[in-house]
Amino acid sequence: MNFGDQKYLDLNTRVTLRLRDSSMSQDNAHARLLPHVKMRWSADQAAIIYSIWLYDTNNGTTYADEPLGRWLAYMHENATHPETGLFITEVMGTKKYSEQPRGCSAAYMIYYMSYFAPEVAKSQWALFKEYMGYSMMGLKGFREYLPDFEGEWTPDSGPIIAGVGVAATGLALKTAAALGDHEIFDAILRLASIGTTMLGTAEMIPKIGDFAKIGTDLLASSIILAAKTQWEFPREVELGTP
Repeated sequence: MNFGDQKYLDLNTRVTLRLRDSSMSQDNAHARLLPHVKMRWSADQAAIIYSIWLYDTNNGTTYADEPLGRWLAYMHENATHPETGLFITEVMGTKKYSEQPRGCSAAYMIYYMSYFAPEVAKSQWALFKEYMGYSMMGLKGFREYLPDFEGEWTPDSGPIIAGVGVAATGLALKTAAALGDHEIFDAILRLASIGTTMLGTAEMIPKIGDFAKIGTDLLASSIILAAKTQWEFPREVELGTP
């Protein structure tokens, strides 16, 4: 039974089939993202599978079954970091950090997996907390890179402060909400509240204000609001289940 708006169903179907076919056409089960771009991101493929899975959920189809099965098999067999068991970031080996787990990637990927592969998501979340979690004076966050890997910040990671990634920690707020992890959700939300207050004050300081707005912009605020909404309302609301 379809719970969605029928107005764009034909378009949604074409997009879904394109995503499925693009995923299945690749030996590594990762769809090509952009023309002439070699990189294939594990987290982005998780988002693609989630999109197909969501279509299936709303329309009673099974388009996600094959790409999901192939992707999970590939990740377990070819794209798992041997020392930690975490899924790696990029499967084409194009970057120095490709075969490393990264905080922003893991948090993003586990969030989507919590829908279509909940048991795998729970396992990866436990490993993510073990190997990339960071705690100091009651405040908790997540590393962008493992402690023994020398990595730099990227546009995806945002600032990295004492090894803790802003994006890794912020995105983990939604992941904690999706997995019902009360401890991590409350801890990150408390940290986010402190950071937002400090940055809000910094916005009034000349030359620093523009930089401070990065932490209070629409994207940052949206992530926090999305996480709070998911925490307050069961995910069946998000899926359109009556």
